[in-house]
Amino acid sequence: TYWDCCGGNMSLERSAFERSGGFATDLTNEDDAEFTYRLSELGLEIVFVAGARVSELRTRGWRGILADKEARGRTAIELYRRHPPMIAGMPLGRYGELPRTRIGSVIFTLALRLRLPPALLGLIGFALPRQGWTRVWFFSIVLSQAYWRGVRAAAGRDLWRRIRSGTVILAYHAFCASGEPASRYIIPGRRFRRQLGWLRLRGYNVIGLGEYVECLASFRLPPPKTVVITMDDGYLDNVTVAGPILDRLGFTATVFVVSARAEQDRDRSDPALLDRRVIDPDSIAGLLDGPFEVGAHTRTHPDLTSLSTAAAQAEIEGSKHDLERAAGTTVQAFAYPFGATNPEVRRLVAQAGFLAARGIRPGRNRAATDPFDLRRVEVPGTNSLASFALTLLLGDLR
Repeated sequence: TYWDCCGGNMSLERSAFERSGGFATDLTNEDDAEFTYRLSELGLEIVFVAGARVSELRTRGWRGILADKEARGRTAIELYRRHPPMIAGMPLGRYGELPRTRIGSVIFTLALRLRLPPALLGLIGFALPRQGWTRVWFFSIVLSQAYWRGVRAAAGRDLWRRIRSGTVILAYHAFCASGEPASRYIIPGRRFRRQLGWLRLRGYNVIGLGEYVECLASFRLPPPKTVVITMDDGYLDNVTVAGPILDRLGFTATVFVVSARAEQDRDRSDPALLDRRVIDPDSIAGLLDGPFEVGAHTRTHPDLTSLSTAAAQAEIEGSKHDLERAAGTTVQAFAYPFGATNPEVRRLVAQAGFLAARGIRPGRNRAATDPFDLRRVEVPGTNSLASFALTLLLGDLR
């Protein structure tokens, strides 16, 4: 991709250089990536030439490396403002995903929030043993902190909060009225009402999945504390129990409906789900008059990764066709049954015309998150309000 190209390792025709406008001379770094991005937008193909050889002389010391990282963080904001799609390939679109260990995340977060100079934090790294992975791991944290220090300096308060926040997609299954016990997949209506009340009280920005997909497609960053509500499998109690609560608070939820599930194919992960009524496909259009959006969840809820390509395609495209015919509108979102997916399944979902798909990987969604592998946070029906609040803060309690 254009991120693999540096000023010293690429060659192109002079006419293409002139047509693109050449390098952006006002950028202090990443000018080669920005230049090659514009070349790719012109339709030029980037090809790896195996026989080419490049020599590079590196002369920066440690402080120079840190200064360069911080400058690249500042430049990342400028690149996003000029070319929003570039955020999908930059660390800028993946805040919080590096470093990948819990203790590393704690060190990184504290250093950034306390505004420690990266060079000062780096002194700890030089005290660590030269052998083994510890020193390399620690210096990766220091370099990451330097980059994000530059991002924060250039972003401004509002954009910085949007970058750092990420979007939480909450996942529910079934709902019950008073008298029925709660379980992992079944949440009492009163508990759901308290959770939505917490979202309202704490100022969370609750949007529909459709609106979030539009943000992803246009590379816009949603406001801080953005939350999306989704419901899997299309149980009728989503409408009868959860619907009035959503309506009262003015919130929208996306229901992922299995469009042709037979009675014997009901979910057996919880005995209480076996006899639960599901939404009649003929009533799908009525959902859209209330606080709901409709997403597809295949025709019969199989593990798509266990099917042949033709069978998986029929499940995916068939569910879209079924639901669009019933709803009278375009269905843009898909959810993988059991969260089972792979590159081939994701390709089939995109090929079917969906704009996004949600799996079951936990965590927040950010600008660089694959739109066909969106993350979710499952809300067990037995969770207390305190657990729910912590889940929103941390993105995942596990």
